[in-house]
Amino acid sequence: MEIIRQSRGSEIQRNQQRIFLCWHTENSTARDILIRDLLSLDAGADCVVSWLEAPDGYIDVVGLEQELYETSAMVLIVSQEYLEQSKTRAPFEYSLAKKIKLPIIPVALEPSLFPQFTEQEGAIHGISLLDDEYRLKLKDQLSNLLASETLIQEINDSAFTGCLFLSYRKKDLALARIFMKSFHDDKNFQSIAIWYDNFLSAGRVFDVEIENSIDNADVFALMATPNITETDNYVLKREYPYAIEHNKCIVAVKIIELDKKKFEESYTKIDFFASLNGMYDAFRQALPAEAIIDNITTERGFLLGLAFLRGVMVEKDVERAIQLLTDSANGGYFRSAELLGKVYYDLLKYESSIYWYKQAAKISEDKNGIENEQTARIYRKIAVTHIEHGDHKSALEWSLKALPIQERLSGSNNLDLAKTLIDICTSYQMIGEVEKVPPLLEKAAYIYDHLTDADQTDVITGYCNIATAYHNNISFAKAMETHLKSISLTEKVLGTEHPLTAYVYTRAGLTYLRIGVTNTACDLFNKALDINKKLLPPNHPEIAAVYELLSNVYDRLQNYKLMIDMLDKAKTIREDFFGESHWITAITYRDIGILFARTGSYEAAKDMLLLSFSALRKTFGMNHPFTLEVYKCLRDLFEKLGTADSDKLWHGN
Repeated sequence: MEIIRQSRGSEIQRNQQRIFLCWHTENSTARDILIRDLLSLDAGADCVVSWLEAPDGYIDVVGLEQELYETSAMVLIVSQEYLEQSKTRAPFEYSLAKKIKLPIIPVALEPSLFPQFTEQEGAIHGISLLDDEYRLKLKDQLSNLLASETLIQEINDSAFTGCLFLSYRKKDLALARIFMKSFHDDKNFQSIAIWYDNFLSAGRVFDVEIENSIDNADVFALMATPNITETDNYVLKREYPYAIEHNKCIVAVKIIELDKKKFEESYTKIDFFASLNGMYDAFRQALPAEAIIDNITTERGFLLGLAFLRGVMVEKDVERAIQLLTDSANGGYFRSAELLGKVYYDLLKYESSIYWYKQAAKISEDKNGIENEQTARIYRKIAVTHIEHGDHKSALEWSLKALPIQERLSGSNNLDLAKTLIDICTSYQMIGEVEKVPPLLEKAAYIYDHLTDADQTDVITGYCNIATAYHNNISFAKAMETHLKSISLTEKVLGTEHPLTAYVYTRAGLTYLRIGVTNTACDLFNKALDINKKLLPPNHPEIAAVYELLSNVYDRLQNYKLMIDMLDKAKTIREDFFGESHWITAITYRDIGILFARTGSYEAAKDMLLLSFSALRKTFGMNHPFTLEVYKCLRDLFEKLGTADSDKLWHGN
């Protein structure tokens, strides 16, 4: 088993947070694209992405479990190949991630895979590579699961009362985990940080960082195993002598049986030697008295819960994190209740998520009153959670609770208010009350026009959302007006070589295409294509999507030569990314076949339509609208060619 790791830079830092990628061996193209997206500046995060080089080969269970314990989240590539495999046997790394309650982000190659995925795996909120806002959604998902630098600093400053330096051999990491869990099972020690490092390997020695960590530790904890006495190991040569030289109290903990005489010959100055079960008294004597506390305050409980949740200066332990956060939230600490709402959402427990968000709302109401920005903010979180799960009536109820509070407290210059207005528009459109949408969009647009201190990318995204809502509401003049604002601001702030700029061009182009302003649509799509070709891999599905949009433009302009050129380029990418038998590739075959038939190239049309028909029938069956549409095209084509093969097609010949 080989675990591959990649980060933005050439060096992988020990303290970088990690994302583990689960993929099917048939989806190596998608894997490479997703790795690039996860590490990108606009959609990804400054993290380490790790994955199994050969996920269907030999798996070192202990090694994989160690890797996942150090990981903040798993990204699962959902493909047709994955779904077929998981019917009989889910990937081991995915099953293990669920077992240890690792948050999972499903990323589907296309949206239609989610119903089958949900049927097999349960309701898991995910995103698709073909979503209009894929890069924005990916960034939001990652930011929800990775601790910010600010939070990490707050944990380091205020969560811990003491610190151990854990010295162990790399090959004993599984035993070190047993020690850490046992150590923190004593509630008096839950506020003691443990510095340990599982990125140390041959040829990569973090001497300075290790020495600084030993200097800052209250106790040097030594894992006493047979491996620790091997000649010339790093602990014996560097860590232990440095601890002796700097007068650190050393506690050796025997995890498994070892030759104690040999151990004592190698490690001659040990202050305490204890078994795993007998170590608590030793550490009570070794640690400063002020480091051992009986009661954890609600604020410290939140920070410790977050530390165990994210693995910041302690081992990652989701169950311990949830217990600490629950105790803190039950004690009336708002941040813990709010975080539990998100944690349970990540763990796919929707009812528990809503429960804790509502508890957070109640805590805020009791402490701050209803007329409070924090209270309104948590109302909106409840609403957004309902929106993401399709319950628009409940979402509307909570959005309408947040709205008047935000209006009274913040007036017109408030980003959250604008977002709430758009949330309400989304819910009204979904439940069919579209007549209520336009005035709310006007208010949202006014707010975005007058925001002075917001992140400009939030404003750009807001304009795009408003324009899309106008477009969906058949208010094309307003949609175009808003698109122009978005384009102007985007080019000014981000320039003309940014992924968000390409997205803005594409959204605007769709509206211009819808109302028949084809030359402008063509210009915008070509600008988006130029950006994507510079910034994305050549086989990225976003590039294929723009080629397809351009084919629609050339169809309107009756330029069939350029239309077939665009469709052919989209076909090449989709064959590479999805495969020749995938239904999305089949739709491209269909479009090319129909175009060939329209232009009199009947034999070429037949070849394309047969490819499309075969893939669609295999995927959806004979009675699906897509399959029936292509069957009808083939039947008409056979009549033109003077053949009678349509009956054979219907019966699978």
